[in-house]
Amino acid sequence: MFWKVCPDFEADLLEFNGEADHVHLLVTYPPKVPLPKLVNSLKGTSSRRMKQLHPELVTKAYQHNAL
Repeated sequence: MFWKVCPDFEADLLEFNGEADHVHLLVTYPPKVPLPKLVNSLKGTSSRRMKQLHPELVTKAYQHNAL
């Protein structure tokens, strides 16, 4: 999904890896692109996809935030 979002911002995803609970991205993007807008799009897209693939995570996240 990150590969699909980056071109919308004229950005290039150079490296990607992560852990069980987070990811690391190395992205180049043009100066005209506001960084928060790019990051919010990447986070929103990945969050929606994770919830589709792993609905059990939604419950765990909700229980964690409720504490």
